[in-house]
Amino acid sequence: MFECKRCGKCCENPGEIAIFEWEKEIIEKEAEKENNGNAVVVPGIIAKIGNSKIIVQWKIRNKGKCLFFDEISRRCKIYENRPLVCRAYPLSCSGINLKEVREIIGEECKYAKIPFNIGEKITKKELIERLKLEYGEIFLWAFRLDVARIFIMDLLKFYEEEIKKLDTNEEKGLLEFLTSKKLYDKELIEYEISKIYNLKI
Repeated sequence: MFECKRCGKCCENPGEIAIFEWEKEIIEKEAEKENNGNAVVVPGIIAKIGNSKIIVQWKIRNKGKCLFFDEISRRCKIYENRPLVCRAYPLSCSGINLKEVREIIGEECKYAKIPFNIGEKITKKELIERLKLEYGEIFLWAFRLDVARIFIMDLLKFYEEEIKKLDTNEEKGLLEFLTSKKLYDKELIEYEISKIYNLKI
């Protein structure tokens, strides 16, 4: 079974880290505590709908090592609040959204392995079972990460026509836009997000 060796490779030069809108505020508060301006949260994926620019995903832009990586302890300073993408690492996909096998595992982690042979024919169900066995809790976070991506994209598709009708010429995060225009209730969003974080398989 996979076990993190705390080599720090994934944190020493992570580049841009994709985060969700609900993670943005937490990251910004934590970055403020660090007070060295090493991490900047900027729009990542933007959907242009009519005249509106809807931010679907954000990213942490790091200069060098991740702001939250403690080089002495080799641990994350915000472990309990780390983004979903970090919780799921080294998996970049749980298998439910899989297009290509090489999408499953982050290339930077030399300790991660694909739990089947290249060329071996396995069903999606078998793939998921093997990933669960090899990665345990990490696989569960990768599954939740996939579900969160699907949730955001489904929300965008569902409200696309409403956003077009409003034709506001704004640049906002999807959730902020929907709640500010009273298209979606903030408490309902929080409930949906909490369901994602508590998903079991």
